[in-house]
Amino acid sequence: MVKIKRFFSILLSVSIFAAVIGCTKEEPKPKPRDTSNDTRLSKSMVYANTIANKVQAYYTTHERDSYTITNTQMKLVHELGFSKEKNVSTLQTLKGNPYIENSLDVFIENNEGRRYYASKSPTSGRMNTTRLGFYYYESHITQLGFSTDEGELVGD
Repeated sequence: MVKIKRFFSILLSVSIFAAVIGCTKEEPKPKPRDTSNDTRLSKSMVYANTIANKVQAYYTTHERDSYTITNTQMKLVHELGFSKEKNVSTLQTLKGNPYIENSLDVFIENNEGRRYYASKSPTSGRMNTTRLGFYYYESHITQLGFSTDEGELVGD
């Protein structure tokens, strides 16, 4: 009786071990079928698949005072912090060649023609990514006020 129990115990252990080993075996992944000549739109679909998830957005520094958005060809950096003007500091190629620098400042102009700039905001901006997909990030800069060079705020 003891031998039978021991035999079933060993058999159960081997069965469990075999089942666990069988579960961890990876199945070969099927090779994707080339669809580039199926229809007139196939080449566009193949290209779209190659650029999926190529847009990335991240804080440039650990202080979160700068935000970067990159794709396969360029990089846009927006300054958000206290120590710098809060505007697009660079739009450049991935190799670092600038298209524009320290530009794209947002402003409000009142009825008297006085301009108030977001870059002169007394508060730091905060980046909020509201939507992201395979090909885009929708990011919004929030909590920026508008001020003049002299520190006059909108509405004051």
